[in-house]
Amino acid sequence: MNKFEIKSQTTRALLIQAFWELTKEKELPKVKIKDVTDRAGFYRSTFYLHFTDICDLLDKEENLLVDKWKEKIQSTANTATPEELLRTLSDYYVENGDKVFTLLRERVYSKYEYKMKQTILEHIHTYYPHTNSDIFDYSFEFYIGGIIDSMLKWDAEGRKADINEIIEYILQWIQHGIGSNYWTVN
Repeated sequence: MNKFEIKSQTTRALLIQAFWELTKEKELPKVKIKDVTDRAGFYRSTFYLHFTDICDLLDKEENLLVDKWKEKIQSTANTATPEELLRTLSDYYVENGDKVFTLLRERVYSKYEYKMKQTILEHIHTYYPHTNSDIFDYSFEFYIGGIIDSMLKWDAEGRKADINEIIEYILQWIQHGIGSNYWTVN
């Protein structure tokens, strides 16, 4: 790699870092190119050497996070039980937390949640082909939505609870229903 390529990669990384720092301070749609370049210490023209606009930067970062998830899921592809897949998902959330939770909180502006759900669905349909039905997709949406909202609650509350304990409860509910833990029929 030559000096120009190294400098270009460093500049790109600084712009991305500035973007993520700004998302901690303001809502995603309020992050502007000028904010990013000012924070990173570059001119706007430098930004345009790497991205067409903020949406392009966001899309590339979302895709990178989805690719990280795909790598994680591929490592357990043939041997994963539903429990292992859920734990893999929670590990992913812990490792990429700040970025993932920012994107999930900004559902209106980010396509991340949709991309992530599609990736998980593709994985399920690949390894469990009998799940190819509209009814399954509704059930999947119910469960994955609940898992995502649980992870968002965990993040919003400062990640104080033990994530493994949360996952255990979620698994029990998925396998046996919420009623088996809380309601008894007389």
